[in-house]
Amino acid sequence: MINWIEEAEKRQNQKERQVNKEKTDDEIIKQNHLKIHRFITELKNLVVRVSKISPEARQPSNEIGFTHLKGENKYEFYGSAYIYKKSSLAIIFISNRQYICWRRIHFKITDEINIVKVKVSEKCTPVKKHNNSKKKKIKYRFNIDELSVNGGKENLAIIMLNWIAFKISYSELKKSLPDNLYNNESN
Repeated sequence: MINWIEEAEKRQNQKERQVNKEKTDDEIIKQNHLKIHRFITELKNLVVRVSKISPEARQPSNEIGFTHLKGENKYEFYGSAYIYKKSSLAIIFISNRQYICWRRIHFKITDEINIVKVKVSEKCTPVKKHNNSKKKKIKYRFNIDELSVNGGKENLAIIMLNWIAFKISYSELKKSLPDNLYNNESN
């Protein structure tokens, strides 16, 4: 007979633990938002400044911007440009092809203490013959403090802005990133 009482108490304790975990996760997310706010604000301000510059002056970048929905744990910064890349057919024929390229940096606030997930992606599609797109996507996890401080290196917000504005290559961006907790590179 007592078995049902123990089962009910067990279910109630599980529900209470789940509620407490959700409260703790929400608090961690709020703390992470506060910690990354300065960095995100700095990057937003730089993007706004660049978007006010005439398209001719910010070449090759066509478009640059950011998105964030209030209440969401994600921030996105993006840029697009027409660029020329070398292409070859059977190693003999080399030509410059025009591509439209999009670059994106996504920041996702996690429920892990002082951790932010960052996804860097690039997609380039030929202006003619759209069937030959080139994609690159890399995922990182960074300690939030390293984004702001960046170990005494150059300002990381400016480096990220330069990448989405097509002023530097991915390899230059990668050299400037702080030590990541992991990365997952896919093409």
